[in-house]
Amino acid sequence: MNLSSMMGAQAQQMHQTLNSSLLKSALSTQAATSIQMLEKMNEAQENLTNTRQAPHPSLGKNIDLKL
Repeated sequence: MNLSSMMGAQAQQMHQTLNSSLLKSALSTQAATSIQMLEKMNEAQENLTNTRQAPHPSLGKNIDLKL
């Protein structure tokens, strides 16, 4: 093997290593972002269920009867 073919093989191996490292980093970032989104969605859902509705202004005070 001559020097340029050895360097070419090393460059290709380094390129593959870099690509796999970048892919792993991107997947980790996406996973973390997904977890944050799910947590925010869960918090929003809890806030909706914990929010009390305003009472009806005449609930239980007036009775409508028709005879």
